[in-house]
Amino acid sequence: MVLVTGLAVWLVRLLVAAVFASAAWGKAADRDGTRSAVAEFGVPAGAAVWVAVALPAVEGVLAVGVLVPDTAVAACGAALLLLAVFSAAVARLLAAGRRPACSCFGAGSVRPVSGWTLARNAAIGALAAAAAWGSWTHPAVPSGLPGDRVAGAAAVVAVAAAQLRQGAQLRAARSELAQLRAGLPRAEGLPVGTEAPGFDLPAVDGGRGTLAGLVAAGRPVLLVFLHHECGPCQITAQDLPALHAGHGHDMTIVAIGSGGVDANRAWAARHGLTGMLVQDTTAVSEAYRLRATPMAVLIDTRSRIAAPSARGPREIEELITSPPAIPVTRRPILRT
Repeated sequence: MVLVTGLAVWLVRLLVAAVFASAAWGKAADRDGTRSAVAEFGVPAGAAVWVAVALPAVEGVLAVGVLVPDTAVAACGAALLLLAVFSAAVARLLAAGRRPACSCFGAGSVRPVSGWTLARNAAIGALAAAAAWGSWTHPAVPSGLPGDRVAGAAAVVAVAAAQLRQGAQLRAARSELAQLRAGLPRAEGLPVGTEAPGFDLPAVDGGRGTLAGLVAAGRPVLLVFLHHECGPCQITAQDLPALHAGHGHDMTIVAIGSGGVDANRAWAARHGLTGMLVQDTTAVSEAYRLRATPMAVLIDTRSRIAAPSARGPREIEELITSPPAIPVTRRPILRT
């Protein structure tokens, strides 16, 4: 009986370690996505970089600490505290009607937070609580257990965790392959329904633009990400005014360039993009999980992603001319 109980305690601790190790590995492997997710949860941009580095490091330390007899109780307690803080943040966001994307286990887990996120955290918390209780009542585990049983349990959990991660990666690869076979663009950008990250950017004409201000006008907002040295971006920039003139859709079209205001002012004037916003770095693009240009994102009047991101001149044109049905209140304004 003592042997069975000891093995059960060891197994629960292994499961907790596997969860936090997987989360740490996923976040570390997708550093840009982790930084974007942290920013979407309301962490200031300056601190988001450090939090994105510290978070997987802390999770990795907890994963190791849970397995060491002398630190198991403290590590389990810290894990419960971390889960509680994260769950409180998710609950607050959901109560406010916000659903930012969560990259809890890396790129393969990018989806808006929901009640399922809280349920998953509760399950992991119950596991961590069981591990803490078991470690408190059996502080010597895994000492005293047969070596083959200890190693065997660790090997089983490690293999199971690796298979689960590989399964998730395989499903993502199959989904991407199916998209390619169907002639669809590769999955990129935030999931539909995710809260759109806010921004406050300078404009080439001297003003500034924020997402909150654009959405406050009561129309969907189309963000078109461009770069003045990008060939396809030249086509999109030339087409934007004509697309708006020929298609009276209720949306505000906003071009966002990269590389600084001075580098974009003449280019914007040449294409008639009077009011184009500019990001000095790629921070806004990264927040929207966009890694190429030209790309466009449609945001509804609740500040949520309304459609899959469009890539290239043809897809951007289709998104403008055939957008999904979104309630609007005013006629469109072109703010390119």
